[in-house]
Amino acid sequence: HLPYISYEDVLESEIEKYNLTEINKIFKIYSSIVDINDIKNVKIKEEWDFKSQSNNLELNVQMAIAFYSIIYWKNDREMIHLEISSEFSEQGVQNNFNDIIPLMEN
Repeated sequence: HLPYISYEDVLESEIEKYNLTEINKIFKIYSSIVDINDIKNVKIKEEWDFKSQSNNLELNVQMAIAFYSIIYWKNDREMIHLEISSEFSEQGVQNNFNDIIPLMEN
């Protein structure tokens, strides 16, 4: 009952606006590092609201990771919760995968 994830294309306008470069073709992931003090990136710098920041630091670069995905779930699905345990952290008695049983028998 795992979801289906559809990886959509990033809008061409956003690729141009934020100078994005594709870093993963399968998942359609893009990234960029933009020097917003450069004259050609003034519009990007204007999008930032420095007045609301208490320390009012000067912003120098904008880093971005961009991707679009749609997650499709079945309306009627069964789920379990798994946690990763560590030998260095006491978390009670651990189970193994064979202890997992269906919540409802069909």
